[in-house]
Order: sequence, then structure tokens, then C-alpha cells
Amino acid sequence: MKKTNITLSIALAAVFSSSVAFAEAEVTGKIVHESAKFTNSGTTIGAASSHGKDVMKTETSARIYIDGEVNDATTYHVELNVMTDSKGIGKYDGNEADTQRDAIREAYIDTVATFGSIELSAQFVNTDFDENKEDSKIYGIKASTKLANIEITVAAAEVKDVLGTSVGADSIYTSMWNSFASDQSIGKSSLISLSTKIAGLSLTTAYANYEGIDNYEGNVIAEYSLSDTLGLTGVYTDTDKEEALEVMATYSF
Repeated sequence: MKKTNITLSIALAAVFSSSVAFAEAEVTGKIVHESAKFTNSGTTIGAASSHGKDVMKTETSARIYIDGEVNDATTYHVELNVMTDSKGIGKYDGNEADTQRDAIREAYIDTVATFGSIELSAQFVNTDFDENKEDSKIYGIKASTKLANIEITVAAAEVKDVLGTSVGADSIYTSMWNSFASDQSIGKSSLISLSTKIAGLSLTTAYANYEGIDNYEGNVIAEYSLSDTLGLTGVYTDTDKEEALEVMATYSF
């Protein structure tokens, strides 16, 4: 039988989004329903038999994001992926562990403890990938203290198995202005940062090294508030690949 190119011409999607605040957690997400059918008869690529004008997909999925606090020092983030498809064949009719259909897509926890003038932080990130990859696991630790008007921060992180995804704007402790620690390299990374404030001027200088691909980034960031609504930011970055100078003006309303 001659193969017929199939064009998906019917797709019905209903999207429901919500934001529900609980005592110590916020749940946001969306529910999506997708329906599709063949518009003519034919044979799909690799199929052993032909099909008619059949319904090929009736999938309902929910992406749920849970963010909250265990206590004043510990926060967490969980991303859930729940789905079902009555037209799915075999294991493809719903969730399956260790695949892109895993019910738990990402989990993140960040905790802080204070010992005198030293603040210690720790984080763990787990991201599920498809069956061709191991899960990505990221561990991080950070110590901060203040001497006079200078805040000193040192941090270390390790990406295991495979590169991870960005957490928000990448909140891994060793991330920099132009370098996201989660997708730099598999292996260990380290950071040292000094920051201070003088009147309306905030100054930060930092250096990070990513040993897996022998990359580094050093930067200097200056931020100045002209008023409650207008601010200026200047950023100089130096990496193993390039140098850059950025200047930004921000108006808030």
C-alpha cells in the first residue's frame, strides 16, 4: 500500500492553570488535554498495517509545581508530570519510571544553618531524563561570612552522571553571570565571591572554575540606584573563551 503523509489537522487542547497557596507551600500548574485523529487512511512510517480515519491520541497531562518551606531555613521545589493516554500502546499509555514520562521530573532542596558569623548552605537537585540517560544529580555547599563591610562567599558543587537542567535562572551555588553550573560540565566546580555596599553602590567580584571542561569565569558587577525606580548595572566578565562588558539601565514601576 502506498504510504500517505499524515498531517495532524485536529488538535483540541484545553489548558487549565492554577495557583493554590497552602500554609507553607504553593502549588501551581496546568492541565492539558490533547485529542488528534487521522484525516485520511494510510500507513504510518514503520507500521505493519494501515489505519483508517482513527483517533490516534487522547492524552490528558498535568504539570504540577510545588514550592514551599519546611522551616525558615529550608526550601524545596518539586515538579510532577502526571499523564494518561487511552490510545497509547502498551507502556506509552501513562507514566513510566526513568523515562520522560516519569511522574517526578525534578526535585530540589536548599537548606541553611548559622554558626556564629558563618552561614552554611547545602542543596541537592535531581532531574529525570529519558531511558537513554541516567538521571542528573547535583550537590552543592556554600559558606558565607562578613568581615567589616565585606561579605565573603565560598562554594563548591558537583554534577554527577549527566548535565542537569537549569533550576530557575540556575541557582546552583557555583553559577556565574554567564556560566550556569548545571550545564557547564560533569564534575566539580568551585567559586569565591567578595561583595560590599557603599552608599547606593553595590560591588561584587567573583571567580568560578569548572574542572570538567577546564572552564572558568571571573566577573565584576557594579549596581547603582539613582532613585527608587531607576538603576544602573555594569558587568565585566572574563571567561576562557571571551571578555565582555555589559551596561544596563533598569526602570521599575
